[in-house]
Amino acid sequence: MLKQIKAVPYLATIPIVMWTISQGTMDIQKAYESGAAAFVSKPYGDDKMNECASAIRNFWDRVQFIYNT
Repeated sequence: MLKQIKAVPYLATIPIVMWTISQGTMDIQKAYESGAAAFVSKPYGDDKMNECASAIRNFWDRVQFIYNT
């Protein structure tokens, strides 16, 4: 599905973070080959997942700010 998203010109520049329970090397490699901007393995537990999601959002907010300045 990621390759399909990246094939659409107006969607191709949107950074996609793969957030999955997988930690498999092949899955990570396939995600990056398909155009993923990042690959994150979901942590166990709701608190850790929320913390991880916040960290991802904060990271992308900083990247966007730097890019736009």
